[in-house]
Amino acid sequence: RSSDLQVQVVIMETNQEWQVLQLRVHAFVACAIVNMQQLPEKLNPVIKPLMETVKKEENTLVQNYAASCIAKLLQQCTSRHPCPNPKIVKNLCNSLCIDSNL
Repeated sequence: RSSDLQVQVVIMETNQEWQVLQLRVHAFVACAIVNMQQLPEKLNPVIKPLMETVKKEENTLVQNYAASCIAKLLQQCTSRHPCPNPKIVKNLCNSLCIDSNL
């Protein structure tokens, strides 16, 4: 039925919008942590949303902001032992190589 199909379409659209907003919230929280220079011992919760935003975000302003936060994060991590920067840069390069839009 037509109404069932409309409901399914609305559910799918709402789910997609929710995923976009969830990624943005995680990215902006990660950026806040980087900008406050309060990096946790375990960096994955900060790095992951920033990397995902650079890869998936359609809004270039948000994408560029996440990328600038990654650059700030790399600067803040230079004195860490072991330094995570080579792994972060490698992952960035790998995602660029996989992206067929580039």
